[in-house]
Amino acid sequence: MAMNVWDHFGNTVSRDLLDMCIGTRLGGGLSREVFSFGPDPSLVIKIETEAGHFQNIIEWHTWERIERTRTAKWFAPCVRISDDGKILLMKRTQPLGWEGRPNVMPRFFTDFKLTNFGTIDGQVVAHDYGIHLLMEEGMKCQLVKSDWWQSGDAR
Repeated sequence: MAMNVWDHFGNTVSRDLLDMCIGTRLGGGLSREVFSFGPDPSLVIKIETEAGHFQNIIEWHTWERIERTRTAKWFAPCVRISDDGKILLMKRTQPLGWEGRPNVMPRFFTDFKLTNFGTIDGQVVAHDYGIHLLMEEGMKCQLVKSDWWQSGDAR
Protein backbone atom coordinates (compact mmCIF):
# COMPACT_ATOMS: atom_id res chain seq x y z
CA MET A 1 0.00 0.00 0.00
CA ALA A 2 1.39 3.39 -0.98
CA MET A 3 2.23 5.77 1.83
CA ASN A 4 1.05 9.34 1.93
CA VAL A 5 3.89 11.67 0.93
CA TRP A 6 3.67 13.41 4.34
CA ASP A 7 4.37 10.12 6.15
CA HIS A 8 8.02 10.40 5.08
CA PHE A 9 8.59 13.60 7.05
CA GLY A 10 8.17 13.21 10.76
CA ASN A 11 9.50 16.30 12.45
CA THR A 12 7.90 19.72 12.55
CA VAL A 13 10.69 21.56 10.74
CA SER A 14 10.55 19.12 7.82
CA ARG A 15 6.79 19.41 7.60
CA ASP A 16 6.88 23.22 7.79
CA LEU A 17 9.53 23.40 5.10
CA LEU A 18 7.55 21.10 2.84
CA ASP A 19 4.36 23.09 3.44
CA MET A 20 6.25 26.18 2.24
CA CYS A 21 7.79 24.47 -0.80
CA ILE A 22 5.13 22.12 -2.09
CA GLY A 23 2.47 23.60 -4.30
CA THR A 24 -0.31 21.94 -6.25
CA ARG A 25 -0.18 18.19 -6.84
CA LEU A 26 0.46 17.69 -10.55
CA GLY A 27 0.49 13.90 -10.70
CA GLY A 28 2.01 10.74 -9.44
CA GLY A 29 2.77 7.18 -10.29
CA LEU A 30 3.95 3.90 -8.87
CA SER A 31 6.65 5.35 -6.65
CA ARG A 32 6.52 9.16 -6.76
CA GLU A 33 4.29 12.18 -6.27
CA VAL A 34 4.89 15.35 -8.29
CA PHE A 35 4.03 18.87 -7.15
CA SER A 36 4.62 22.40 -8.34
CA PHE A 37 7.55 23.96 -6.48
CA GLY A 38 6.21 26.88 -4.44
CA PRO A 39 9.32 29.13 -4.42
CA ASP A 40 9.85 28.75 -8.20
CA PRO A 41 6.87 27.82 -10.40
CA SER A 42 9.21 27.00 -13.31
CA LEU A 43 10.18 23.85 -11.38
CA VAL A 44 8.47 20.73 -10.06
CA ILE A 45 9.35 18.74 -6.96
CA LYS A 46 9.27 14.95 -7.22
CA ILE A 47 9.07 12.98 -3.98
CA GLU A 48 9.78 9.25 -3.85
CA THR A 49 7.08 7.53 -1.80
CA GLU A 50 8.08 3.89 -2.26
CA ALA A 51 11.45 2.42 -1.31
CA GLY A 52 13.55 0.59 -3.85
CA HIS A 53 12.49 2.24 -7.11
CA PHE A 54 15.20 4.96 -7.24
CA GLN A 55 13.57 6.78 -10.17
CA ASN A 56 14.71 10.20 -8.90
CA ILE A 57 18.29 8.95 -8.74
CA ILE A 58 18.04 7.39 -12.20
CA GLU A 59 16.70 10.65 -13.65
CA TRP A 60 19.42 12.66 -11.91
CA HIS A 61 22.24 10.41 -13.14
CA THR A 62 20.77 10.30 -16.62
CA TRP A 63 20.63 14.10 -16.77
CA GLU A 64 24.22 14.41 -15.46
CA ARG A 65 25.43 12.20 -18.30
CA ILE A 66 23.47 13.78 -21.15
CA GLU A 67 23.12 17.46 -20.25
CA ARG A 68 25.98 18.54 -22.54
CA THR A 69 25.06 16.29 -25.46
CA ARG A 70 22.69 16.53 -28.45
CA THR A 71 20.47 14.03 -26.64
CA ALA A 72 19.67 16.51 -23.85
CA LYS A 73 17.03 18.25 -25.97
CA TRP A 74 14.72 15.26 -25.41
CA PHE A 75 14.78 15.48 -21.58
CA ALA A 76 13.42 17.92 -19.00
CA PRO A 77 16.49 19.18 -17.09
CA CYS A 78 17.08 18.12 -13.50
CA VAL A 79 18.09 21.00 -11.23
CA ARG A 80 18.85 19.51 -7.80
CA ILE A 81 18.51 16.28 -5.85
CA SER A 82 18.52 15.64 -2.10
CA ASP A 83 21.41 13.66 -0.63
CA ASP A 84 19.27 10.54 -0.24
CA GLY A 85 17.56 10.91 -3.64
CA LYS A 86 14.06 11.14 -2.17
CA ILE A 87 13.47 14.68 -3.48
CA LEU A 88 14.25 15.89 -7.00
CA LEU A 89 13.76 19.33 -8.53
CA MET A 90 13.17 19.35 -12.29
CA LYS A 91 12.25 21.98 -14.87
CA ARG A 92 8.49 22.13 -15.30
CA THR A 93 7.04 21.27 -18.68
CA GLN A 94 3.85 22.33 -20.37
CA PRO A 95 1.33 19.55 -21.09
CA LEU A 96 1.70 17.72 -24.38
CA GLY A 97 -1.62 17.48 -26.18
CA TRP A 98 -2.67 14.51 -28.28
CA GLU A 99 -2.45 16.73 -31.39
CA GLY A 100 1.09 17.85 -30.52
CA ARG A 101 2.68 14.43 -30.19
CA PRO A 102 5.45 13.67 -32.69
CA ASN A 103 5.17 10.67 -34.99
CA VAL A 104 8.74 9.63 -34.24
CA MET A 105 10.81 9.75 -31.04
CA PRO A 106 14.26 8.50 -29.98
CA ARG A 107 14.59 4.74 -29.72
CA PHE A 108 15.78 4.87 -26.08
CA PHE A 109 12.36 5.87 -24.70
CA THR A 110 10.28 2.93 -23.53
CA ASP A 111 6.87 4.28 -22.59
CA PHE A 112 5.06 6.73 -24.83
CA LYS A 113 2.31 7.45 -22.35
CA LEU A 114 1.26 10.99 -23.18
CA THR A 115 1.54 12.16 -19.56
CA ASN A 116 5.24 11.13 -19.41
CA PHE A 117 6.06 13.96 -21.83
CA GLY A 118 5.58 17.70 -22.07
CA THR A 119 7.14 20.65 -23.82
CA ILE A 120 9.74 23.25 -22.91
CA ASP A 121 9.99 26.18 -25.32
CA GLY A 122 8.06 24.15 -27.91
CA GLN A 123 10.41 21.13 -27.76
CA VAL A 124 8.84 17.79 -26.76
CA VAL A 125 10.72 16.39 -23.75
CA ALA A 126 10.36 13.48 -21.36
CA HIS A 127 9.70 14.63 -17.81
CA ASP A 128 9.31 11.07 -16.51
CA TYR A 129 12.41 9.17 -17.52
CA GLY A 130 13.16 7.03 -14.49
CA ILE A 131 12.90 4.05 -16.85
CA HIS A 132 14.57 4.16 -20.27
CA LEU A 133 16.85 2.22 -22.61
CA LEU A 134 19.83 4.61 -22.79
CA MET A 135 22.18 1.95 -21.42
CA GLU A 136 21.01 -0.58 -23.99
CA GLU A 137 20.52 1.74 -26.97
CA GLY A 138 23.11 4.43 -26.25
CA MET A 139 22.65 8.13 -26.86
CA LYS A 140 22.18 7.76 -30.59
CA CYS A 141 19.10 9.74 -31.52
CA GLN A 142 17.80 7.14 -33.93
CA LEU A 143 14.13 7.96 -34.33
CA VAL A 144 11.45 5.29 -34.38
CA LYS A 145 7.68 5.41 -34.80
CA SER A 146 6.22 6.34 -31.42
CA ASP A 147 3.28 4.29 -30.14
CA TRP A 148 1.53 6.95 -28.03
CA TRP A 149 -1.19 6.05 -25.52
CA GLN A 150 -3.26 7.75 -22.83
CA SER A 151 -4.54 6.61 -19.45
CA GLY A 152 -7.63 4.53 -20.02
CA ASP A 153 -6.45 3.16 -23.39
CA ALA A 154 -6.63 -0.60 -23.73
CA ARG A 155 -3.05 -1.90 -23.92
